[in-house]
Amino acid sequence: MPAVPAMKRVRSALLVAALSTLTLVACSVKSSDQGKPQAGSAGQIEPAGEAGVSTDAGSGGVGQVGEAGASLGGVGQGGEAGAGPESGTAGAAGAADSEGGAGGERSNPGHVLPVDADGDGFEDAIDPNPSDPSDPGDFSTPEKIAQDPRVKVALAAAKAANVEIATHTELTVPDVSGYYSTADGNGYFAASGNGVDVGLGAAGGEQRITAFPDATMDSAGVSFTNNAPVGFGLSQGTLLRGTAREITLYSRGKGVCTVNGANYATYGIYIGSAVIDPISGDWKDQRTIGVTVATKGTLTTACATSLAGDREIMGGWVVQVTPLMSFVTAGQLKYMCVDEKAAYAPTETWTRTGGAHCTCNYPHAISCVTP
Repeated sequence: MPAVPAMKRVRSALLVAALSTLTLVACSVKSSDQGKPQAGSAGQIEPAGEAGVSTDAGSGGVGQVGEAGASLGGVGQGGEAGAGPESGTAGAAGAADSEGGAGGERSNPGHVLPVDADGDGFEDAIDPNPSDPSDPGDFSTPEKIAQDPRVKVALAAAKAANVEIATHTELTVPDVSGYYSTADGNGYFAASGNGVDVGLGAAGGEQRITAFPDATMDSAGVSFTNNAPVGFGLSQGTLLRGTAREITLYSRGKGVCTVNGANYATYGIYIGSAVIDPISGDWKDQRTIGVTVATKGTLTTACATSLAGDREIMGGWVVQVTPLMSFVTAGQLKYMCVDEKAAYAPTETWTRTGGAHCTCNYPHAISCVTP
């Protein structure tokens, strides 16, 4: 794949949420450097970029966007007016297993499942119709997600393009809790429904992953490019499945294009797979597909050209690949807020030893108040 240019600029206006780092995804903002397109990092927090779309939080990995472009990944926080990701599946990724892998630190800040009144898998905050389980459909389990006609067609098309995503449903998953880092430029779009945007590069990301006994995971992270943070995101309730060292993440997300006053929403399903290195705890060969299963609003030309591939339409899809996401310690992170051997994303709060109440501000600044 082509090397990622050192300097990047937003080329148009929209984006994904995919994997927070297992590639898990959402809408995607495309950017370029002197004609060379760039994408947001695969599956990391997807915050809004300067020029395009903002998104509501959803379940899934952290995705990322911003000046650096399009990403398939996890839930994003809305930015000023830029591109934010839809929650993606597999968001942050990589982890070491409980039997001994890498020496990164574990984190377990607590478990809160998002509210899903109609039980369709889309939490109320990102559901196109929170009281109707048929809109956009039943995506409550990995099996139902993989059997949805739109998802099946996209998975088959990706496989035909030589990018196959494993759809594990086993519950014998290793512990994937910990901290991870993905280098800027490590990742790219490998295939899309209309063949557009293939080869776009991906920005870097840092994230915290917390897995729970009910086979779900939460993630928080920051995306960065050109040695500067460009966004952040939080996600809850990603479905985690797998066997041995292979895992699959399933999530749902929403992206909203606000370019030039537009208000066009896309609702996506994200499936991401990866192989965990038993020695290092790193995530390797991450592949995440984002499939649009519903849309709302009026599609504008600006929004259509901002989304990666053909994800602006029902059944449109994009696949993002990230070769390596490294398992690290909190102290090795540069862009998240690191405090007392733990790391946080913007808007998160915690209490220090001694009682001080702290908040992570953007970009990665810690402020504390002593009671």
